[in-house]
Amino acid sequence: SIPSFPSLTIKPYTEFKNEPGGIFMESSRSNVLDDYADLIRQKSFKDKEVLNLCENLGKSLKDNSNNQVRKFYDGLRTIARRDKVDHYVQLTLYKSRVMYSSARRGGINSQLRDFLVKSLNVILEKEQKGMPKALQDFAEYFEAVYGYYYCYTSKENR
Repeated sequence: SIPSFPSLTIKPYTEFKNEPGGIFMESSRSNVLDDYADLIRQKSFKDKEVLNLCENLGKSLKDNSNNQVRKFYDGLRTIARRDKVDHYVQLTLYKSRVMYSSARRGGINSQLRDFLVKSLNVILEKEQKGMPKALQDFAEYFEAVYGYYYCYTSKENR
């Protein structure tokens, strides 16, 4: 005979989203990157909802070394500062560096890779004239995430 189980009530993700204990408490979503990816496709990097994810994103990157995170942060800032370059080409090359680093032994972890790739994909989908603004906004957003990352990273990874 088949055992009977009490009926389960499954709450949708949105009912857990704002409960005490964090934004991802008992979430059916895999991590903060899922929310981030959804929001940046609909809103800007400077939107309040997107900005509210900075701390959780920073925490999710804590297993990377400071050198790795800083290298990608500095690289992005360099591209964002350049005026007379093809941002599409530069960002495509930058994205390939991200992927290469994630495939290398001792390279960046999947959270940093996914954070950067999801962000770059959104920027690369912009029209050429909107790309520099989106890139600058993301560079500033990454700065905030980096600040939280540094705060939550163990001293061994710095």
